[in-house]
Amino acid sequence: MKRQIIAIAAGILLISGNAFAHFAVEGSLSDIESFIQEIKQVRQKSKVFDALISRINKFQRENKNFTMAIKVGRKIPPMIAGGDTQIIWLNKENSALNTNLGFIEMHLTKLEYAIDLDDVEKFPSLELDNLTGKYKLPDGVPEWAISREAILAHEIAELFDAYKNSYDYRKNHAVAVDIENEVRKEFGQPGIRGDSEDTTIRMESGRVATGTRIDIGQQHTVFIETLGNRDIVKIYYDPE
Repeated sequence: MKRQIIAIAAGILLISGNAFAHFAVEGSLSDIESFIQEIKQVRQKSKVFDALISRINKFQRENKNFTMAIKVGRKIPPMIAGGDTQIIWLNKENSALNTNLGFIEMHLTKLEYAIDLDDVEKFPSLELDNLTGKYKLPDGVPEWAISREAILAHEIAELFDAYKNSYDYRKNHAVAVDIENEVRKEFGQPGIRGDSEDTTIRMESGRVATGTRIDIGQQHTVFIETLGNRDIVKIYYDPE
């Protein structure tokens, strides 16, 4: 399938429904449209996320050469929630570098970040409860689970911090976790998202699963089972 690059700038904002500005999004048209729709919906739900996008827009207005690049697709690495984010750094000649980070930063003009829409869609999305007028997770999902809205806020915040302050995974990730927890608090979710680790666990059936374990408030565990290029298989709540 032919891939296209769409620069989401002032002129295209009208088409994208004010999802966000000044992102270069690479992918198929259908995937780009799905991604823009996800971002638009989260902005409508979350004041925290909307403020994050507004900060990005403000930063861009003050730094005219600033553009964030995101590659979106399906069944592409990395796992969106994990600690193994795939970053492709390009030098001024636009040839990929995968060696010395110091050298890369000296010649940095673009950082490319991949988001797998199949993985995003496996996270439960907050739904409006018509009785209370508040957003909540779907029936059957624990109230402390990680929402799709929180994950998208995490990913965009991590990418922005990497662009703005240079790539340092630990620092970028810490900023992203703070934003994710702000979203959790905004929607009244109990427990903060804590540390995560890649690990294996033995399921109740006796099967050993590989994935990422995420602590929630030192009381609960979200386990994201993955296969292959870290594609998400299933998300489990307190599986051990």
